[in-house]
Amino acid sequence: MTGAADPAEEKDGKDKGRWTFKPRQLDITWGGDSKYWKMPEEGTDDPAELLAVVWLEIKGSISEPLSKGKRYALSFKISKTYDDPVWETYPVYMLAKVGKKGTSNWEKINLGELRVGDIIEIPSEKLLFTVPEKAKDTTLLFGLYELWSGEWKEGLRIHEANLSALKMSSSSKPHYEADPEKNRYDKDNNCWTFKPLDFNIIWGSDKRYWNLPDPDQQQSSADDTAPVELVQVCWLEVTGTTGKTPVKPGRYRIKFEVSMKGDAFGWNCPVYVIAKSGKKGRYSWKKIDLSEVKTESKSVPPDFQIDVKDQPDNTIYFGLYEVWSGKWKGGLRIHKAIVEGPLPQT
Repeated sequence: MTGAADPAEEKDGKDKGRWTFKPRQLDITWGGDSKYWKMPEEGTDDPAELLAVVWLEIKGSISEPLSKGKRYALSFKISKTYDDPVWETYPVYMLAKVGKKGTSNWEKINLGELRVGDIIEIPSEKLLFTVPEKAKDTTLLFGLYELWSGEWKEGLRIHEANLSALKMSSSSKPHYEADPEKNRYDKDNNCWTFKPLDFNIIWGSDKRYWNLPDPDQQQSSADDTAPVELVQVCWLEVTGTTGKTPVKPGRYRIKFEVSMKGDAFGWNCPVYVIAKSGKKGRYSWKKIDLSEVKTESKSVPPDFQIDVKDQPDNTIYFGLYEVWSGKWKGGLRIHKAIVEGPLPQT
């Protein structure tokens, strides 16, 4: 028996791009049966309390279309009344998609660490999604689920769900572009050093996603300049180029110096360092695992090299990428990158 959203409770919850869904505005599977859920009284702000279910399914939707090209944040506000060990073992999943045929965005959430009585928003960084520009159906469908364990669970309270439209950055250009005329080239050692502001960073000018260091500090030649810090992105793309400085033929080593903040997340997916010589050159790549990087800085990859041929265009293009998983990740610090060579022949 499903506790369908009560039309009488569906008063206008939006306020300048914000929507709030109280428990009676959500479709809760078995919510209409008092053996499984304790639903709040009409007209109150009390939570819905899970008494015991195997199939946890809480869904919501909005009938009005969302704005194409706009970014939104979705979250549930929850608490626990009881430390059910099931929450330690099995995660819940939060899903959202735009349109019935849209692609689902999802986040896995572990409720085991939530203390009884604490009211929190999940996921901690919210579930972020963008409405496609070409979408024909822009209505939102979302939910909170645990359907797969087959275990009975209890002690969860659902206070509300929240949806908000995110404001665009005040910068007209959300991506950060390095000055191509500034090139830290050491002629004696035939080595290029790239500090944080020497990279091109997708979404780098948007403070919701990246924290850039002070430009004045970057003018220093010292090695202890502040890194660029990733707040959170789905599309990780940080690139650099040797620019107009001639590159001698030979073999070159490319490495990034990185570290992680203590609250870093989302690095259970491979990251790639990719490079080529010349705009029409063939790419070389190296897969790296950043989940092993701690708060101390580390050079990655350990030994990634490319060949530069004697040709008119031998500019080196390189970058750090994770654009395939669709997962959100944050907490990465990029201190610098080094391109060095030609290396001695072995």
